[in-house]
Amino acid sequence: MFIADAKYGLLTLTGKSQHGRSKAAVGPQNPNESADSRTIKLDRKRLLDFRTKLGWSQALLAQRSGLSKDTISRAENQKGIRLGMAETLARTFRVELSQLLSPPSGAEIGDGDPPFAPSVSLIAIGLDIICTGSFTHIEASSWAVRLDQFVIGDLHALIAFIDGFSTQPPETTYLLSSELGDGRKLTAAPKLTMEADGHHLLCPIAASFPRVDVQSIGSSWASHPETNDLYLDNNHNIARVSGLDYFPQRVREALSLQFGESPPQPFAGVRFFDYLRKYQDEPWLDMLFKLEVIRLASIPITDISGKHQYTALRCVTRVQNVELLSKVPVRGRISLRVVFDVQGLGAWDRTVPVCIPTPEEMAELSKRISQHRHAWKSTKVITVTPESLAAGSPRPKV
Repeated sequence: MFIADAKYGLLTLTGKSQHGRSKAAVGPQNPNESADSRTIKLDRKRLLDFRTKLGWSQALLAQRSGLSKDTISRAENQKGIRLGMAETLARTFRVELSQLLSPPSGAEIGDGDPPFAPSVSLIAIGLDIICTGSFTHIEASSWAVRLDQFVIGDLHALIAFIDGFSTQPPETTYLLSSELGDGRKLTAAPKLTMEADGHHLLCPIAASFPRVDVQSIGSSWASHPETNDLYLDNNHNIARVSGLDYFPQRVREALSLQFGESPPQPFAGVRFFDYLRKYQDEPWLDMLFKLEVIRLASIPITDISGKHQYTALRCVTRVQNVELLSKVPVRGRISLRVVFDVQGLGAWDRTVPVCIPTPEEMAELSKRISQHRHAWKSTKVITVTPESLAAGSPRPKV
């Protein structure tokens, strides 16, 4: 169960395991070998669940346990560490060592599996507040959630969001759930209540924003997945893609657009650069990326004409998973594995290359964003089409 830790003011886990240490898990017993020298592999998901639930970074876990950060990284990447170090981690989490081991192959929940921290879910309230938490009630017009700990923002930021709800841009008044892989627009300010088991938020919501069938997402000039350049088709015209063939490119473009990069649509784009810079070593980094993708899939933005709304990913009804395959950009890109539910298609599982600017490029981009945002207010909207290109209009930047 979870109890308040008086020393650290955090939620910690207590409870006895009914299972002892597995000999198979720790390797062969050698009477001439000390316990500390034997190695053991811990379960990555369980380690991250415990650490995330406590709100600890790798550095803080290293400080609390007395182990090196390299040892923590090895354990979380399921590389062998010395048994004594594994026992130290279990003591630091105040759990039995068996609770940090992988469950038996084929085991179901309740089949004698030792108790462990439940999978952590992140909930985003607007742009600047992200908490761990869980749903307590769901109905068509409202979602109720219990907030456990703030990952980004704090209670004061939440209260300010509620107080200033009526003045917020509509693209920033939403609720996202990593557990559901979906989000909703808020129709009114959330209601916050303080209970003994945490903060409870009652959120009035709009209906799920309608998505389109994948074959109806439109068309675009085709861009090469490696170079991002336009290319010619067999008829020596600029190649175009549409429908399902366009969808992978649409995802790649949406996830490569930096937040605020489009002056007429300042809330389009993702904050991957900021998250990589600030939270690279945090256990919830993948879930932060997932929340950004959920926002693009479920929260509508207004087109440049100001007349129509759509979601950036158009046909994605649920974001099942987002996994960061590389944290260090290679040739300006990182790789994400995404798993979507796509309207008109079903499950879609793909590795997507995503553009990430360098710090210098991002600084320059931030300057341009500020300049363009000011200039956009007096700029006439021009729609670029293949016909207008043929007539001599400027080629769009790809």
